[in-house]
Amino acid sequence: MATKTKLVILFILVAISLQFYAQTISELQIKLKNATDSLDLSQLNEKIGQEYFYKGEFINALEYFTKSLKIAEAMQHEYNIASCYNNISAVYMETGKFKEAEEYAIKALQLFLKLNDDNKAIANAYNSLANVYYMEIKDSLAEYNYKKAIEYRHLAKDSIGLISTNKNLGALYFEIGDTIQGIAYTEEALRYLTQRNKPLEWFSSFLALGEIYTYNGNLTKGKNYIDSCTKLLPKINSFHKIDDYYYLLHFYYSKKGNHQLALENYKLYSNYKDSILNIESNKQLLELKTQYETEKKEKQIKAQQDLLELEKKEKILYTFILALGIALLVVFLIYIRIKHKHKTKLLLNEQKEIALNKVIEAEEKERTRIAKDLHDGIVQDLTVIKLSLNEVVNETTEEVRAKLNKVNQELDVTSNEVREISYQLMPVTLKELGLEKALEELLHKILFKSNVDFDFQSIGIETRLPENIEVNVYRICQELLNNSIKHSKANYISILLQIKNNTLQLTYEDNGVGFDTKNVKKGIGLNSLHSRIEMIKGSLNFDNEQAKGVTAFIRIPLKYDKLRS
Repeated sequence: MATKTKLVILFILVAISLQFYAQTISELQIKLKNATDSLDLSQLNEKIGQEYFYKGEFINALEYFTKSLKIAEAMQHEYNIASCYNNISAVYMETGKFKEAEEYAIKALQLFLKLNDDNKAIANAYNSLANVYYMEIKDSLAEYNYKKAIEYRHLAKDSIGLISTNKNLGALYFEIGDTIQGIAYTEEALRYLTQRNKPLEWFSSFLALGEIYTYNGNLTKGKNYIDSCTKLLPKINSFHKIDDYYYLLHFYYSKKGNHQLALENYKLYSNYKDSILNIESNKQLLELKTQYETEKKEKQIKAQQDLLELEKKEKILYTFILALGIALLVVFLIYIRIKHKHKTKLLLNEQKEIALNKVIEAEEKERTRIAKDLHDGIVQDLTVIKLSLNEVVNETTEEVRAKLNKVNQELDVTSNEVREISYQLMPVTLKELGLEKALEELLHKILFKSNVDFDFQSIGIETRLPENIEVNVYRICQELLNNSIKHSKANYISILLQIKNNTLQLTYEDNGVGFDTKNVKKGIGLNSLHSRIEMIKGSLNFDNEQAKGVTAFIRIPLKYDKLRS
């Protein structure tokens, strides 16, 4: 079958030729020279670009399309702008720049849909975009856009356009192996052909069906359509179609075993193909003729030698196939092993993560339980003892009362320490008021006693975060603060908490002595820090210079469907 590129070139040329009158470049240049109206200038530049496009001079075509586009943009004439986009897309596709072709085709379609006043133009835009997707082997997108083009062609009652687009879609289905659909859409194109249609349109439709049936193995039906093309051949002057016709005959006779006719038609195909490509066709035909005669003589003289050579090649081929099969089997086994190893590693990481989550979850539950026991048990007992002592104080002598007051003071200290331990284990503020309030309270409690200045800012947090994130971020800040107080000798600490790009960002800074994060050994604190960050799918990075403090950047991805009100 003709190549995909050849088919799409053919379809584009047919579609474009329906929109413009065939005028020579010289006639259009004269009109352009005398034109004064901006709209005329834009349209004439566009038509000259079309003529260069027909000739295959794509650089010149793009130059005139670009001139037309600039004038249309200056006028803000959206219809002409969309038309230029469509033409530029066609140039890029013909020169193999499919990314740019897709970009301009989409812009043309969007603009035509916005105007929504020309169903035929919209259909042409859909068809152009489908052609680009066809070339990019994006078959599902090509199929969708061809069907949209057919839909709008029906609205526009564009029978000529329905012929070309149905043939395009038929070619697509045949290309992806759906022969039934390919035949159905190609035959659908025939329904719109009438005596008013040009011979070229009949010829191309018969040729498309002839290709589908012949390449699919139905040589009888394919030959019927080829014969229909033959009757119209004297009226056809399109090289793009005639070379396809002779190539199809070459293929048909090759399948029938008539190598003489196959070769003759291949010569004709090459002749027309060379004419399209501006190659010296007479020289190539002479070479084909000489080649054919030489091969015929050599075949008669060396028949036996060829047979022996064929047997030798077959043995080499069988050996190669066997070796290739063994090599592929080895590669496959290696691939399976690597895949299994990778899968096992993922499973181990997953199990490790689950175990880590369970450990931290159990740790938080135990913290909560101990904090509750301390607050509801020991603190209450200490309070009762204190009340009892106060009653005894009033009934005792001065000496005994002094001793009891001292015990009472010690009880106050112990009670406060127990409350502080309970708060450190699980602060009530975190559960009831959220992360921001809990961090503010933590900073005041810890840093006020240490005579350390601090700054805390929270940006963009309008709702409660998921509980596991709040608890772990709180614990992370606790660990960083403890490190600063115990080791850094810092006198100023800054914490910035913000939500940006669906990510909770925590920036922690102190002005202490700093430490080397690459060489420092990971103690319990750093290990706990990394474990908690891994648990909530976050990341931790340090930016520190010794003697200049530490800056920690923590990023935690958020899922807003899980945020609490």
